[in-house]
Amino acid sequence: MKISRVLSPIIVLSSMLLAEEPILRVGIMTDTHIKTTRESCVLVQTALELFKEQKADLVINVGDIADYHYPEGYKHYRDIFNEIFPEDKPKEIYVYANHDTLNQPDWDTAFAAVKELLQVPHNPRDQLEINGYIFLIFPQNADMEDLDNSVKEASAKYPGKPVFVIDHIPPYDTTRNSLVWGSPGRRKVLDNYPQVIHISGHTHNSLRNEMCIWQGNFTCVNAGSISAKVGPLAGTAASTAKPNEVLIMKVYSHKIDFHRFSLADKKEFLADRLWSVPWPFDKDTAPYSVATRKAKAQIPQFPAGAKISITPDSTAANLTLQFPYAHDPDNVAVYNAEISRQEEDGTWVVFTRQKIKADYYLPPQYRPGQETHSFNAGYFTAGKTYRFQVTPVDFFGNEGTSLQAETTVSSVEQGEVIYESSQPMQDLPFLSGLDGGSPLPLVDGFYHHKSGNARLVLPENVWAGPAKTRFRFTIDMQMKQPGPGQWTLVLRNPTPLTNANARIYTPPGEIELQRYVIDFQKRRENYNYYFLVREGSAGFVQFKYVKIEKFP
Repeated sequence: MKISRVLSPIIVLSSMLLAEEPILRVGIMTDTHIKTTRESCVLVQTALELFKEQKADLVINVGDIADYHYPEGYKHYRDIFNEIFPEDKPKEIYVYANHDTLNQPDWDTAFAAVKELLQVPHNPRDQLEINGYIFLIFPQNADMEDLDNSVKEASAKYPGKPVFVIDHIPPYDTTRNSLVWGSPGRRKVLDNYPQVIHISGHTHNSLRNEMCIWQGNFTCVNAGSISAKVGPLAGTAASTAKPNEVLIMKVYSHKIDFHRFSLADKKEFLADRLWSVPWPFDKDTAPYSVATRKAKAQIPQFPAGAKISITPDSTAANLTLQFPYAHDPDNVAVYNAEISRQEEDGTWVVFTRQKIKADYYLPPQYRPGQETHSFNAGYFTAGKTYRFQVTPVDFFGNEGTSLQAETTVSSVEQGEVIYESSQPMQDLPFLSGLDGGSPLPLVDGFYHHKSGNARLVLPENVWAGPAKTRFRFTIDMQMKQPGPGQWTLVLRNPTPLTNANARIYTPPGEIELQRYVIDFQKRRENYNYYFLVREGSAGFVQFKYVKIEKFP
């Protein structure tokens, strides 16, 4: 039999595409938060080494280059860059963000100093054409009219090509955590420009979170963080972890690929789930729309026979839940936990909701196989019975079947009650702003909080005590937040502005009762805290109960 040596057009095309070299290779990192020493730049150094190995034509730092405005840190950064790229340097883009302005008199002064110290080759607001592609660069304090005009002009000048917008702040309600930390102004502008691929930082995500890429009327990619992942969660202060992750973007004529790399070993992870954006952009077929992915995703489920275990610790200061992972651990974003208490008449009342962070952000070999989460004793009363419900939720909002367990709490740790009020709206002022301000207006018994900052002012001397004195603050609230909006909550010392706790997200929507417990050690003797409700969108809030305990 004679074997044909003529290859079909489909095979030829497939071979050509497999062998195709990208038009542009881009290394992307963000939120590097370097400090004053060269050692603080070690992850930057590893990222730059990786970008060199990957033959990057362009290197982007998407903002918060330093943790504060550190002249020494910027100089170390430049020295390391020049050592890794002594010649044939890639192009460079830097976004100037809020942390690079701290300890400086104003944004313009800070940005001018960063430009000089880091030897940045462009202005804070600039644009570069690289290998035929346009990159629009915006500082964190970008002007929305300028953004609109610049994107409009670039879209017309580069028809059929992506317009890359490099910008620290994500547009509102796009990528992970942008409901609180995103910009409504950016979203309003960019919704009009389908050519845009917006690349952001700011929200300190892990790139293992599939909601770091989003498509709607345009495309958004959040570059994660190489310093620390905060990951605020509704109902509880988030723990901090270091994802140490960066992106390699490869631009082709017909697609844009985003490869995710770990700086722990310089290896790509989740390569079988490569983020590949087909080009030209078509909203109706965009693969990274939330609706498309939610419809295709496998619903997370606990394994058969899974149970919740509930264990009090020896001091009665915490109650700990443990339960096995739901399937698939790479796709489970959080576990929604609800606690109900049984009333005297036998009815159950949900009084707190928390989102328990799943372990997707860990490499598989470091995942323990079960989730462990502790609730502070401030949530409970000795002798009462409580019901715990835990529900797995994937990145796109799909919920699996819940687990439930009940327990009667025999004892709880209690401190000296310094202050207690069952009518805090009569006893405590709720004022606008971080200082001064005026009382928030009341509407049908609720404070109307129009976003921004508002603080519940606590009595003087309730925080009296030396540094490292331990306090527990308990507050019950009722909230009405239209749409997906959420606030963040902290106890804050006004001068210097210092938080007692990591940010806590409020749940969206209407919540009849939500308890928060903040257990902390005071950092300095003269610190005094108010309870701050900030960020997010306009909504309504009631304060129902406040208690402050002090521990020896």
